[in-house]
Amino acid sequence: MNRCALLYRLAFGAVFTLALISGCSDSDAPTDPIVPRDTPPTEAVNDLHATGGAAGAVTLAWTIPTLLKKSAVEVLYDLRYVPLGDQDADWEDWTGANVAATDTAYGSEREYEVDGLEANATYAFRLASGTDGEVWSQPSNLVVATANGSLDTTPPAAIASLELSNWTETSATVSWAAAGDDSIYGTAFDYRIALSREEITLENWDTSYVDSLEWEPTDEPGRLQVSISNLNRFTDYHVVVRALDDALLMSGPCPPLTFETLVTDTVYVNVEGTGDFPTLNEAILASGPTDLILVGPGNYTWTGQGTGHPQYGLVHVPRGFTDFEIRSTEGAAHTVIDAQQQGNALYIMGGVNLDSHGVLIKDAITVDGFTLTGGLANGQVGVPGEAYAGGGLVFHLSDATIRNCIITGNEATQGGGIWYGGVGHPTFENCIIENNRSPSGAGILIINSSDRITLKDCTIRNNICSGSGGGIGAQNVVFTIENCTITGNRAAVRGGGIYVGSANNGSQVERSTIADNICGEGAGLYLQNSVIDLHTTIIASNSGPWLTDQLNSGVVMSCCDIIDQTNDEYRPGIFEDGGGNFSADPLFAGVGDYTLQPESPCLPGAHPDESECGRIGAEIQP
Repeated sequence: MNRCALLYRLAFGAVFTLALISGCSDSDAPTDPIVPRDTPPTEAVNDLHATGGAAGAVTLAWTIPTLLKKSAVEVLYDLRYVPLGDQDADWEDWTGANVAATDTAYGSEREYEVDGLEANATYAFRLASGTDGEVWSQPSNLVVATANGSLDTTPPAAIASLELSNWTETSATVSWAAAGDDSIYGTAFDYRIALSREEITLENWDTSYVDSLEWEPTDEPGRLQVSISNLNRFTDYHVVVRALDDALLMSGPCPPLTFETLVTDTVYVNVEGTGDFPTLNEAILASGPTDLILVGPGNYTWTGQGTGHPQYGLVHVPRGFTDFEIRSTEGAAHTVIDAQQQGNALYIMGGVNLDSHGVLIKDAITVDGFTLTGGLANGQVGVPGEAYAGGGLVFHLSDATIRNCIITGNEATQGGGIWYGGVGHPTFENCIIENNRSPSGAGILIINSSDRITLKDCTIRNNICSGSGGGIGAQNVVFTIENCTITGNRAAVRGGGIYVGSANNGSQVERSTIADNICGEGAGLYLQNSVIDLHTTIIASNSGPWLTDQLNSGVVMSCCDIIDQTNDEYRPGIFEDGGGNFSADPLFAGVGDYTLQPESPCLPGAHPDESECGRIGAEIQP
C-alpha cells in the first residue's frame, strides 16, 4: 500500500488532512465508495441457470456480478449443491464445488462445470460471490438440474387444490395456485385440463383431457383459472388439472374437483293472470336457485293480485327463498307494484348466500325494473303484527340487489321509501327514490348492519322527513354512496340530505352531488358519532348549514366543492384535508338540473387549484 493510501485509511473521515501531505496526487487516491464494512463487496448473482449436462456433471452459467468495492479486482465464488429434497438444509451443510477461478470481466457470462456428481441424480445449486472472503453476497437463485444430458427430469409439483366459482346451469370457472417448476422453484410452463362426467384417473386421462380449454391469470397474483362453457344442466362434472414444464414433464394429478351445474327455470307472469302462474307471489313460492321470474307490463295492485298480507305486504319473498331474479320485461315505467295504501309494496326476507370463507357467492335476490308505490306502513315500532317500516320496500337479512327501480309515493314510520336492517350486502343500482315520507329516513333508512350497504348511480330527491334523514338515514351501518344525486329533500330535525348516526369505519360518499336540501341542522349532511370519507363530491345550495357534527364526528375530505349560503368554510371537529378542496359555484345546468355546464370548475382539468381530481359530483344519467 502506498503512503497516500495508508494515511487515507488512518485518517478516514478527515479528508482535509490529505491535501496537506506532499507527494500525494489525485491519481494515487483510492476509489472505494464509502460503504458499511458489512456490505457484500459484490452484487448477488440472480441469473444462475443450467446450460448442459452429462453423466455425473452439470454445467452452470451466470453473469459476472458488478463490484461494489471499486478497488477490488477479482470476483470469487462459493458454489454449492445438495441432492434435490435437501435444499432446506443450512448453507454450511451444502457441498462446495471449489470454483477456483476468478473473474474480472464484470457483466459478461461465466460457465462452470460441476463434476463428481452421481449420474442421473438431481441436485439443487446456488452460488454466492465475493472478493476477499470477508463478506459474501446472499446466495443466488436456486437451480434444479439432473446430472445427465437431459438436465431436467423433475416434473412440476402437483397442484394442491382447485376452487370453483361463478358456476351456472351451463358454465363454471375453476381456479388454482400456480405450481412450481421442478417441484420447488420457478413456475410451471403450462397446464393441462381434463373434464369428464366420470371420475378422472391416470388410466382415462388421455380421453378426459380437453385441448380447447385454455387457462389465464386471475386478478389475484399467483392464481390461474379456466372458464368452462357449454355444460349440460343438472349434471355432475369432474375436473383435474396437471402442470407441465418446459421439458414437457407433467405433474401428477391434483385432487379432483366435482361439481353439479345449476338448473335455471324461466317463468312468466302477467297482469291478466294467464302466465305460468296467476300471481307474482305464487311464482315466487315456486322458485328455486338461479330461477328467473319475468314479469309483463301493467299495474299489479293489492286488489288485483289478491295476495296482500297486513304484515308482509303485497309481494312477499319468504325466508329460505333465495338466489333468483325477478325482472320486468319492459322496465319500471311500465311495470308497477301498487300497494294502494294497504301495506308494504314489496317485502323481502331472502337469505344470505356465502361460501365457506364468508364471501358472497351471488346475490340472494335480484329485483330489476319495477315501480314500487302506494306503500303504507304506519304501525307502531316493535308491536307484533304491525307493519311500520319500508312503505315501498322492506327487507331484512338479505343480499338483495335492487336495480333500475323507482320507489315513489310511499309512507312508513321508518324508511318511507325503503327500510333495510340486519346482516347482508344489499346493493341499490340506478334507482330513483322520490316523493316518500317518514319521521325517520324518508327516502331510505339503513340500520344496524355490519356489512357494507351500497347505493350507486341513484337519484334520491324530494323526500320529506318529519324527523331526521330527509334523503337518507343511516344508523349503525357501513355504507358506500357513489355517483348519486341527493337533492331537494327536507328534514324537520336533522340531516336534510343525509343523516348519519354511528357510522361504522369505512363509510364513504364519493363522486356524488348533495344540493338544494333543507334542514336547520345539517341541511346537506348531519353526522353524529361518525367519521366518514367524503371525496369528489359537490355540496351546494342547501338551505341551512352544509354540515352539522356532534359527538366526535367529522370527515376525511378531498377533491370536494363545498359552497353554502351559511358557511362554506366550516370544518368539523374531526377533519382531515386530503387536498383538492375548494369553494366555487359548480355551475349546474339549471334549476333542478344537476348536470354541469362546460365551464364548471368541477369538470376534469378545470379545478381552481389545478388538482388532478377528475370529475367532481355525480354524472347525471340521461
